[in-house]
Order: sequence, then C-alpha cells, then structure tokens
Amino acid sequence: MAGGGNGGREVRGAGLHAPRRVPVRSRARSGRVVGRPVAGQHGFGLAEVLICLVLIATLSVALIAGLLTQIRASDTTSRRQEVDLVLAHYAEHVRSLDYDGCGIPGDGGYTAPDGMTAQIVEVEHWRKATGQFAASCALDGDGQPIDDGAVRLTLRVEYGSLGAETQVVKVR
Repeated sequence: MAGGGNGGREVRGAGLHAPRRVPVRSRARSGRVVGRPVAGQHGFGLAEVLICLVLIATLSVALIAGLLTQIRASDTTSRRQEVDLVLAHYAEHVRSLDYDGCGIPGDGGYTAPDGMTAQIVEVEHWRKATGQFAASCALDGDGQPIDDGAVRLTLRVEYGSLGAETQVVKVR
C-alpha cells in the first residue's frame, strides 16, 4: 500500500521509499505527548546533569583564579612603573642641585608622592689617589678634607614592599 496514512506500517514494493517506522504516540488531555520516546531523543539523567555542573563550577573557579592573578600582576607592574618614574624624577632633581664638594648633600627639599619615600642612601667621594669612590673624602696633612671633584650618590625610592635604586654622579 503506497501512501502516507498507513498507521506506522512499512510499505514494501515497487521502488517507493517507505517512511521510517515511528512508535505510536498519543496526546493526553493536557496536550503533552505521552508514550515511548523516539529513538535518539532520550533526556539527561541526574548523574549527567550533576557532572556537568561540577565541570562548569571547576572551570569557573579556574578562570576566576587566573583573572585574579592577572589583576595582581598588572597592579604590581603598575606600581613598579610608578616607582621607576618617581626615581627618575628624583634623580633629575638631585642632578640639578649645586655641587657640594665634601659636604653631605641634601635632597634639596624633594617631596615624594603620597605613600612613597625618596632618600639618598649612600654618599661616596672620588679619591684621585686610589682612582675609586670611598665613603669619605681624602684628608690632607692638616686633617682637612680634599675635594677631588666628584661625588656618587645612591638614591632609593620605596613604595610599600617595592623599591628601586639608582646612582647619580655629580662632578665639580
């Protein structure tokens, strides 16, 4: 029998394609389909849903942890750049001050931004006789300091746990 209204039976015969065999289904009064599910259309069980939720939660936690690490690294990099910038400004400020010979140079009233400290942490004077910098000026026979014409200052800027140093050589 060829035709569409065959009630789910297979049609055999003269080169006609038979419709796929589908289980009989009916509608309940509520309008929902009742009966056996069509092949390949089974739903998910509780175990599959729970495994999926655990996987999503695990991946979400890993993603959030990675983002937080990136934010911390970005903040540290930003603070490091800020320290380096303040140190460069401080070094230029100290270079612009007058040469003080064997005296201990001041910072010329430099004020670091809030939360930062800027200071001269080491002063070394050039000794022509040794060809090196030393912690103090050489002294002449009368105990007076001899200015050999250069001083090397080590500057440090700190911002919380971050810090940076540079050296400035001032020449007479």
